[in-house]
Amino acid sequence: MALQAIIRILHMATGFSAIGAGIVAFLAGKGGRLHAQIGTVYFGLMTVVCMLAVLLAMFDLKGLWPFISVAAVTYTFACTGFWARGRRDRVGLTIHVTGLVSSFCGLLMAFLVNNFQRITGISGVPFRLRLFLLQFIATLIVIWVALLVYRGRIPGNK
Repeated sequence: MALQAIIRILHMATGFSAIGAGIVAFLAGKGGRLHAQIGTVYFGLMTVVCMLAVLLAMFDLKGLWPFISVAAVTYTFACTGFWARGRRDRVGLTIHVTGLVSSFCGLLMAFLVNNFQRITGISGVPFRLRLFLLQFIATLIVIWVALLVYRGRIPGNK
């Protein structure tokens, strides 16, 4: 099996694992041990999935160069959110949640952009349009979540 195929399989498996870990961390009681442990696993998986995305793009720079910037931005959000973990003030909590929600949206966005035709059955939608639409939706979600967190509405252990 070629190196590129192995990296692609690892990238997909790590990406799916990161999606699962992100969902578990989101559903876990905030401030608890499970949330912290799964959050650390999520960050580790995001580190690997973003690194593998860059490696995959290097095999086809002409066609896949946009994924280097997507991976870099997604990982920057993950680092920012992970760095702010444990802060209990409103701003720190907003940074934590916004960074990690943004990284999760980036992860989902990359999956959906790459699998758009398989998921929707619609072909011929240009890459830039798929990316723009999903990025716009993800930005609205992140702004909404950030406002809720800043106003003290989420997260909660209720």
